[in-house]
Amino acid sequence: MYAQEEAFKKSADFALSTSTVLSGVCLVSGVVLSNTVCGPELSEWNIVNGVLCGALAASLHFALKSCPKVLQNAFRLSRREMSPRELMSEGLLVTAVSAGIVAIPALLAFWSVSGLFSMTIGLCAESAPLFYCVTLAAMLAQIAAIANVAKINMEAAGYNVRNI
Repeated sequence: MYAQEEAFKKSADFALSTSTVLSGVCLVSGVVLSNTVCGPELSEWNIVNGVLCGALAASLHFALKSCPKVLQNAFRLSRREMSPRELMSEGLLVTAVSAGIVAIPALLAFWSVSGLFSMTIGLCAESAPLFYCVTLAAMLAQIAAIANVAKINMEAAGYNVRNI
């Protein structure tokens, strides 16, 4: 169990740095490049993604630097070892951040996959290739980061590709 908690902390540290970078890139590209021909759709995706990544980064920063109990609660919550009543007894802030650490990566994965399905080569790729490429790279980097975090946690739990 201790090794799994350490792997969860390691993956949280990786997710903190990744989500901070992705938040900055997405917010800047969403705001700066919003006046292009295909601006509103990609700009909206980037801004929402930047806000979600920023929320995850803030939650993880709070958990790693300020309140280790949040990370322990998020670990127990992700393994379904904690009841809602027990989680709520910790206080509203700890509960909200713990739940956010578990829920936001799922939202980000859904947001990235839906963004990938809506990306088509056409007017956007031709009129604003930089914006198109930055958005596509952010989507792919985010999916790769989520997969890496999942891999770290799965290996700590004793699972790998051969076991599945």
